[in-house]
Amino acid sequence: CSMQGADYVLATKRPVLYLGGFQGRDQVASAGDLARMTAAGELRYIYWDAHDAGPGASNHSDISGWVTQHCTVVPMLG
Repeated sequence: CSMQGADYVLATKRPVLYLGGFQGRDQVASAGDLARMTAAGELRYIYWDAHDAGPGASNHSDISGWVTQHCTVVPMLG
C-alpha cells in the first residue's frame, strides 16, 4: 500500500517502488525485476510483510519467494 511508503519518501526524499500500486493489486515489478534492480544497485531495501501484503498478496507470490530466499531481515527502529 502506498500509505506505508509515503513516510519513507517524506523522511528521505528518495523514491519508493510500490510493488502493488495503490491498493496492492497491481503487478508493478516481478521477482526478476527486483533481482536486476538489486544487482544494479538501484534497490537496497524492501519493506515486505508476507503475512499482510494487502488485498493483492496472491499476485505477488513470486516476490515473496524471492524476498525470502535473497534478502536479510533488517529490524525496524521505533
